[in-house]
Amino acid sequence: LAAAVAPFWPSDIHVPSTDFGSIVHSMDHQLQALIGLNSLRQLPRLFDSFLGYPSSHFLDEVMKGRCAVVVNCDDTVERIVRVAALRILHHDGSVLTQLGHFKGASFTAACVLPGTKLERGETHQDGVARVLATRLNP
Repeated sequence: LAAAVAPFWPSDIHVPSTDFGSIVHSMDHQLQALIGLNSLRQLPRLFDSFLGYPSSHFLDEVMKGRCAVVVNCDDTVERIVRVAALRILHHDGSVLTQLGHFKGASFTAACVLPGTKLERGETHQDGVARVLATRLNP
């Protein structure tokens, strides 16, 4: 409830950050990994990939605490990643966005707000400070 602010006040129907995924993400890393490994085992054996990545990629992310993997209420495997995104407005109302990124000589277009995946134990404020210092620093 400490994180509840307007317009996201708790109600009888919804309390922010109390869904199963958020609770798992707030658990000790060993419990997160145990739940994640069990959830990854729920993937059908026919699938050697999940969301376009090899399943070993998610195993590595779960073990390093970069994401949580849970089986949601619909009995579907779900990957949960904590992110911090910045919505920076100019006085004329325009919004700062990243239009893509270079990887080697190739460019991939993607219109996104500047942001980052949060590292294990990193707060949103720490993530914002890291983006400002590393990606938006002139």
